[in-house]
Amino acid sequence: MSVLTELWRSMHVILAAADWITLAMLVIVTVAAAFLTEGFATFVTSVFIALVVFAAAVFARAAIMGDSKGDITGLALSEWNTVMSWKIEMLLAYVIIFAVLIGLVSTIRRVVTR
Repeated sequence: MSVLTELWRSMHVILAAADWITLAMLVIVTVAAAFLTEGFATFVTSVFIALVVFAAAVFARAAIMGDSKGDITGLALSEWNTVMSWKIEMLLAYVIIFAVLIGLVSTIRRVVTR
């Protein structure tokens, strides 16, 4: 049961600690991925692509906002080191959040378009 508790805590940290712009990027990426999902066969691919696009969007935002202080290579290296230091629960929490949101929006889209 402690594994599920840790996973739930990781998802809560992701959603509660993010600012509004990051949450808006998350919603936009998941809605776009949901509209590109044609069925369950493409669901896993859509989740993976959404995660990659979200990571690229977060990196671009950090570069634009000046977090790099003129050194994009240093920013990329620090972001990569941050991702590599994550525990598996954090990555799994991101996958679950994206999968649930993409599945929910995709199901609503299919119901509405029938």
